[in-house]
Amino acid sequence: MRYYQLILASCLFALAALSPQVVEAQRQTLPKWEARLGLGLLPTFVKDNVKSIKPPLSLELRYRPIENLSFGLLHGQSISRGLIEQHTGKEQLATNRFQMTALRIAAHSNPWEKWEVYGGLVLGYSRSDIEYTETEQRNNEESFISVPPTRNGFTYTAFIGTGMKVGKRLSAFGELGFGLSIATAGVSYRF
Repeated sequence: MRYYQLILASCLFALAALSPQVVEAQRQTLPKWEARLGLGLLPTFVKDNVKSIKPPLSLELRYRPIENLSFGLLHGQSISRGLIEQHTGKEQLATNRFQMTALRIAAHSNPWEKWEVYGGLVLGYSRSDIEYTETEQRNNEESFISVPPTRNGFTYTAFIGTGMKVGKRLSAFGELGFGLSIATAGVSYRF
């Protein structure tokens, strides 16, 4: 019960903090939709010593009911390949086709005129389809390591980012987070 009271108190505090921005936002007529295209600079699977066949690409559609808050739907995918050595000494080439679809919520600040800093939470569903290819043939030995070819599941994480206006509706952005890519850069267009 105490947990729910804490969540309710946090929501009420957030609404109270955002209420001055709601009044100010009603005076402004800024575009409320934003389309974002991102390129992953540092794929999530970089620690596995893999080669990126198709770098992480993402497309997000955001809605900003007020200037300091956004809700988005993101979809992205990547393809990477690397060698996996089993305990028997056998090596397998693994190709990972990774996809992620996520809901994102972010709080934005605008400390400078053309720059903004933001951070938020991600709740998504990821699908990792892995295809294994033997690199060495050893008398048709079977693998002792059973690895599922598909790994699916819900995921949640956080991100921080910054954006700079390069035109009236066009911006460039950079983000750090976990999910599709650890570091992402891209462009966004407000309409």
